[in-house]
Amino acid sequence: MEHEHFKIDERNKERYTFKTKKAGPPTPPPEVDRTAHKARLEHLYSSALSESEHVRSSINEDARATGAYLSLNVRKKTISLERFTTKSGVKLMNAVSLNDDENSLTVFLPDKKHNWLSTRLKQYGEEETKKGEPRNKALVNSISDIRLSEVINLFTIAEDREKFDKIPSDLILEVEVWFDTSDIDTADIEKRLLDNRYITAKPIRFKDTVIYLVKASKESLSKLMLYLDNIRELRIYHDPSPLLAGPAIVDQEWTEYIKSQIEDNDDKVRIGIIDSGVENHHPLLIDYLPDERIHNTSAARSARDARNHGTLLAGLSLFGDLTDVIYSQRPLKVISDLTSVKITPGRHETPNNLAFLGAITEDAISLAAEDGAEIMLSATMTDTPPEKGRPTSLSSAIDEILYSDGKANKLLFMSAGNVDGDFDIEDSPYPEYNKRSEVKDPGQSWNAVTVGAYTEKCILDGEYGTGLYAPVAAKGGLSPWSRTSSEWGDVIKPEIVMEGGNAIIQDSSLSDAPDSLNLVSTDSRFNKLGSVNGTSAATALAARLASEVKYANPYISPLTIRALMIHSAEWTDEMRLEFSDNIELMLHTCGYGVPNAKRAIASSDSYVSFYLESEILPFSSGSGSTTLSGMDVISLPWPQDTLMSMGSEKVRMKVTLSYYVQPSPSSVSVQMKRYPSLKLRFDTNNFTESKEDFVNRVGHTGKGKNDPSRWKIGIRRRDKGCIISDYMETTAANISACRYIAVYPEYGWWRNSAELKDVKVKYSLVVSLQTETTEILTEVINRVENEIKNEIRY
Repeated sequence: MEHEHFKIDERNKERYTFKTKKAGPPTPPPEVDRTAHKARLEHLYSSALSESEHVRSSINEDARATGAYLSLNVRKKTISLERFTTKSGVKLMNAVSLNDDENSLTVFLPDKKHNWLSTRLKQYGEEETKKGEPRNKALVNSISDIRLSEVINLFTIAEDREKFDKIPSDLILEVEVWFDTSDIDTADIEKRLLDNRYITAKPIRFKDTVIYLVKASKESLSKLMLYLDNIRELRIYHDPSPLLAGPAIVDQEWTEYIKSQIEDNDDKVRIGIIDSGVENHHPLLIDYLPDERIHNTSAARSARDARNHGTLLAGLSLFGDLTDVIYSQRPLKVISDLTSVKITPGRHETPNNLAFLGAITEDAISLAAEDGAEIMLSATMTDTPPEKGRPTSLSSAIDEILYSDGKANKLLFMSAGNVDGDFDIEDSPYPEYNKRSEVKDPGQSWNAVTVGAYTEKCILDGEYGTGLYAPVAAKGGLSPWSRTSSEWGDVIKPEIVMEGGNAIIQDSSLSDAPDSLNLVSTDSRFNKLGSVNGTSAATALAARLASEVKYANPYISPLTIRALMIHSAEWTDEMRLEFSDNIELMLHTCGYGVPNAKRAIASSDSYVSFYLESEILPFSSGSGSTTLSGMDVISLPWPQDTLMSMGSEKVRMKVTLSYYVQPSPSSVSVQMKRYPSLKLRFDTNNFTESKEDFVNRVGHTGKGKNDPSRWKIGIRRRDKGCIISDYMETTAANISACRYIAVYPEYGWWRNSAELKDVKVKYSLVVSLQTETTEILTEVINRVENEIKNEIRY
């Protein structure tokens, strides 16, 4: 028997006081000769300011920057980076790691604030604290060098600095210029960019940051700091390089057969295809994508699919792999329709060379949403992976529009990107090259669900089935095409894997030549079908599953769809074998695994899911924004008596928490691990812990220790990104006691935003019970119905 998932009543949630854990003491600053260190820093500081005044003196006062950019070498862990931003106007622009011991900080110092450091140095030399230490010791002793910043100090990515340093002065570059706009007018920025003949593209805006694309020579870029205030950082711009599809394989007869198998359903779920466009004249697509839902935000004039990519994804998102349709001999139930927004021009079309792909993607998501699409997919990646998963203007723009001022009303699936194939397969065999091939930008987006690929396709036919070739991946293994985040730490990407096809080794490189190893979908040529593989195909299948979850549960939010899919995912036996059951490695190669469609869609006799759609108020009204003070405690409508009666029978309890963050993509935020606005976490009571003791422990108002050994993935490994999932396997009797779940906040960049003290953060919580033999669905139904009938609050 199947049943819709059980929604937890909001009355089962209570708000409790939450006290922030006190941070441990910073590393003591190094001991130095006080007098000599003060004199040296005073000289360096004065020289840097004098040099700044000299280089700006030749520029008209109204047109030049109103302050100096200084570079400070600062020892790590001895002082908070927040100390380098003051209420008086001094600002930390960026922070770059020089080595294991030091950061290089770029500070913007307004001309009227030259006493910022000189005053502190004077106090350091002449005054002492009550403990007999020099005043400002932590600040002053942490600084080892001060100099006037050069433009290369604004490049926060190591590869960009190396490239910029080597190029000739007259070479024209396209560069992202990131500005801090917390206290300046962007109109003045635009005017100065135009006055200095920089070419600007449509900007991308975040709460306190705006990013412009400028085109200028190295020599001109070197003068940016003379004209413009509040430049956070520079990044060399990279044009996107979309994925391509395979050749056509079948013709009109197959198309007509498939169409005859279609069984339409009412109240369709709309999917937005944000890619290279979709050719809706294909007989299998024409009924699901009318002309009025075909849009274009790319630089190309036409909305047609000149790459034969978006059309292939459209077919997969509607029908799945058409190979399965052809051989299943079952009706094809279609529960979705489409909208298409083209963001990627074809090879012979006008490229997106002067506009941010981030702005184009933002517009595309907005258009798809206006057409009624809650679920969207995009498999357009850039040329290069982000540095260790670092946010970019593109990934941050995606996070911002999905956050949508807290509405969190859209769901986007992004592909992890395919391996490039430009490696020696003998020197870097599968899956080693997958581990070394990092997820491509913008697959590091926190809010989007990044999809990697695995495969069940292992049959070779025709000339490839003669025994001379073998599939690269075993059945159930990571697809040879899939990129991973094995080199990253703070975000788990991809979150899930879907079917993406297999490959063979041909001429010492990967080949998708055997059609039997690929998926089949609608081709951009009329009546044709085409082959497709890799993470693009996997992403389309993920969007299709999301539409099935939404169709079966029409009132759930995008956050809940996201949670249910990831909650249902499991690693295959082959993945566990392939990666030696190393959980950390599996998370960064296969995410949480392959979603189980049945469990994502509905509960069953031995698998029951509960979900809560709610919002948390992390700060108490009037308490200011620096103190986290609110947490939610949810009482679960557990079949407690039944679980107790099951005694030692093994039960799995799984918990998944899904929410969106508002991004702060500057290098300072990344260094301070404050890219997200806020982090949410969950915990359950220990097996022998009362509700009161649990609330006091998690809320830091009482004693008691957590039992982290209960969790299989583990708190340290799971608490990354903005969807976190974990499970425990123990006796039914133990699980019966775990009736309380706390959702609580941790700091992000909102900590310093006083106006956000009353903000609410939406989240979805999914909890499931899986039994080995005992059927518990009927008992849960009865309990929930009685709870509603009697209005009992548990």
